[in-house]
Amino acid sequence: MSFATTERELFNLRRQDEVLFRMAISHLMDVGIRHLTEENVEATCAEIMKEDDSHSFMTNEYKCDIVRLAAKLASFDHIHLLAFIQRHVDYDVGDDVYPASWKPAIISLIDDLMYDRDDDKIYEELSDAGLTDGDIAYFGYDEVIPKEDFDEE
Repeated sequence: MSFATTERELFNLRRQDEVLFRMAISHLMDVGIRHLTEENVEATCAEIMKEDDSHSFMTNEYKCDIVRLAAKLASFDHIHLLAFIQRHVDYDVGDDVYPASWKPAIISLIDDLMYDRDDDKIYEELSDAGLTDGDIAYFGYDEVIPKEDFDEE
């Protein structure tokens, strides 16, 4: 299934009942978090370590590291984790909204622009270049958005 198809189906589910949709996401996170107990993590790792990884691109130790890091991530508030992922973790799903290859180039350009300049001038130049406040925040430079424009909840 393509991302576009998944996205369309998720929009349809969300449209049916926004509150239900959001609560279901929270429940999904909560169930996953509750199953990442220290006991379950170690039992999972014990099973993983029995597997033959000689022809795998990932070692058994690395698979266990993934499970252990997932358990560590589960210790954070799940809404904060979702917001962090939304704001700072890129996945290229082939939809060309923000190609992953653009981000380093844009960050480099913004870093060059920010050198020895004040936030007001940077914000003005980024806005003049056609970036919205959302774009500026997406690339990690929300500190240059004027406070009166920045919607803090």
